[in-house]
Amino acid sequence: MSKLASCKTYSFVNSKIIAFELEQRNKRFQLIAMQLENCYN
Repeated sequence: MSKLASCKTYSFVNSKIIAFELEQRNKRFQLIAMQLENCYN
């Protein structure tokens, strides 16, 4: 594989991983927010 192609593949995979991480983090924040709401209601 050429260097450019492997760099493109790497950045594509990296962006997928980052998107997945952010999604997981958002879900965690939503859970925490829901639990806090339950505490205060």
